[in-house]
Amino acid sequence: MSSTPDPAGLSLTAPMVSLVGHPKTLKTSGLLRLFPEAICFGDRSSIEVIAVGSLGLPPKGCYSIYPLPVRFLEDFPEAIEKVLGKIGLDELRRRGIIIDDATFRANATANRLLDRAKASWDGNGANPGWTDHKLRVRRFFEEMRALQVPVGFTWHLLEERRNKRGQLLDPYAVDVGSRSRSDDAVAACDLIMYGIKDANMLEIWPDARVAGVSSISNTNYIAGDRFQSGYDGQPFNPREHINASAFMQGQLLPRPKGMEWQDDAAQYISDTLVKAGMRGSPDVQEAVITVFQQHGTLGASRAVPLLPRHPKDLHCRWAVQDGFARAQFRTAQERDVFSMGGVLGFGGGGSGGAADFGDEDIIA
Repeated sequence: MSSTPDPAGLSLTAPMVSLVGHPKTLKTSGLLRLFPEAICFGDRSSIEVIAVGSLGLPPKGCYSIYPLPVRFLEDFPEAIEKVLGKIGLDELRRRGIIIDDATFRANATANRLLDRAKASWDGNGANPGWTDHKLRVRRFFEEMRALQVPVGFTWHLLEERRNKRGQLLDPYAVDVGSRSRSDDAVAACDLIMYGIKDANMLEIWPDARVAGVSSISNTNYIAGDRFQSGYDGQPFNPREHINASAFMQGQLLPRPKGMEWQDDAAQYISDTLVKAGMRGSPDVQEAVITVFQQHGTLGASRAVPLLPRHPKDLHCRWAVQDGFARAQFRTAQERDVFSMGGVLGFGGGGSGGAADFGDEDIIA
């Protein structure tokens, strides 16, 4: 895979991506890694804490936050039109849009419509506000798709329903304010990925051990992946997910100015990890230390920080994590299809991931 970013790559893909999960499963940081120069809609303080404190992105010259609150789904087209009037379509296509905590906007929209409908509702049947909300949700996704601009959403999980035996009655789905409209998100988006905390993920930093589910083979989730590069238990990393797709033809999504080195560092980590058999080894440890020495604040020290604080060290952690993800996607792509077992009975079993990582495989 080439380590030379294609400056037009983001515009060419114009992906719509939804990251779904419980709170604090790295959804917002995942989108900021994917669209680091995005126009963001959401809570300013929340986004800035993640962008600056987790990724080391500068408050100026990278991402931007829309200055006014946008509470309802139907208000987004007007807000985006204002952005277009200021920076133009080409620039917006280059940078992309992030709509953080989209579930809050969808639920606020539903509640307002239900309240409005109460005055004319006779109490029989369902509140007609639900019909209005379903139409609003569908129209929202149609309008976002029509923009042909990269868009990322973060959503919470729809509240689960179980029977008396504790069995899941419905697959996990996107909370768009209406159970019957969850499929609209799947139909509209190119990638629907769920984040699940998993202590056994191949990841150095414990707080980042989150597995992704985007494959439709997992029937417990209403997921989707037009890029066809995901699998059960994959890294929760939409940037490397898209980079790994055949659509990108070996090109890479662009990095922010001054951070282009991250892809060479990620490739170095990826190659070293694959050569080590996807396990912790002195060579992998040395590669991580080298990245922090060359691009971070480590200097002659060999103690990679557990909790990086300096922006340069945060950029190094980002690059290393992308390298780990890149290695796992690469290993998954090279796996023998006949080793998967399943209904054809070819044997070999397998969980569908790049490798079966146990506790001994985690580099601590």
